[in-house]
Amino acid sequence: MFEKKSDNNEKIPITDQSYLAGKSVGQKVAINIADFPIHTMKDELEELELKKNPANFMVAKKEVPLPVRNPANMINSPQIRSFQTSIKKDIEPEKKSLSKKIFLIVITMIILIIIVAGGYYFWMTRVKNSSNIDSQISTNDAQQTIPNNTDTQTLPTFSQSQANYLSVDMQNIDTAGLKETLKGYTDKVSQMKVTGAIEFIITDKLNNPVSFQNFSQKLGLTLSPNVSSHLGQTFSLFIYIDNSYPRFGLMIPEDNSATIKTALLQEEKLLARELEPLFLNPSYNLTTIPTFNSSVYNGIQLRYTNILSADNLSVDYAISNNHLVIGTSKLTARAILDYLAKATATPNR
Repeated sequence: MFEKKSDNNEKIPITDQSYLAGKSVGQKVAINIADFPIHTMKDELEELELKKNPANFMVAKKEVPLPVRNPANMINSPQIRSFQTSIKKDIEPEKKSLSKKIFLIVITMIILIIIVAGGYYFWMTRVKNSSNIDSQISTNDAQQTIPNNTDTQTLPTFSQSQANYLSVDMQNIDTAGLKETLKGYTDKVSQMKVTGAIEFIITDKLNNPVSFQNFSQKLGLTLSPNVSSHLGQTFSLFIYIDNSYPRFGLMIPEDNSATIKTALLQEEKLLARELEPLFLNPSYNLTTIPTFNSSVYNGIQLRYTNILSADNLSVDYAISNNHLVIGTSKLTARAILDYLAKATATPNR
């Protein structure tokens, strides 16, 4: 015999064999009273009332209060937690996607700013350089004073205090070619606008100094052995601008001043003809025998003869500091003597 609990927690014997079906003898069974329908007199009265007046019964049913649910239990329910988890999973990818889009937008803006800034800098630099070039061209045009549009930055520069080297291929050049080469150097010296004599040492293509004998033979100088035999192998060629006219001069060491002076005095009547290759001015006449005269410059005795005039074309020579000095104008010879005096006074010369 089993018992059920009533509404007042009373144990009620169970006689329904269907409920006990499948249960072993002596087995205790937990029974919930709610599982068994109980038909009371109250139920019978309500059924009678429903038959008599159904409307009142419906109103009464509506007034029955609904069960109140606990919000805490609803929030903690598995359905709510599952819904919240689903929402989080949907929101997180959207946040990541939004962050990636913002990052790409920022990078794109930075690249655009760099491109715009670079283009602006390039444009400003190009405009500035173009303005500077135009300004420099205008300045150069305004300051250009040399004839034949000669650029001052390309002018040749020769030392006025030391010897300069003039290279000539002596083996493959003839007299006309040598004269043309020397004339080209006179043009360069003229462009420098210098006032002193410029010294040159003639060298071959191997930069070896050319001897005076070889130079004289190639150029056509015909000094007699009485003079040339007392001259050294080394020599210097000078270019001097005399009143806008280029003139040549020579400075050659000698070994016996008294002997060479005597030899030159005996050769004066032929000296102008022998030195004629040094004359650049073709408008002169050597049909008459020139007469030499004497003069003194800074205590040095000179001998001279004017072919055109003392300033334009002449033969002036002197012996000073064991050197024979020859000039093709009065000022050329004096400029070489000044140069020799300074060079002699310098210990390292």
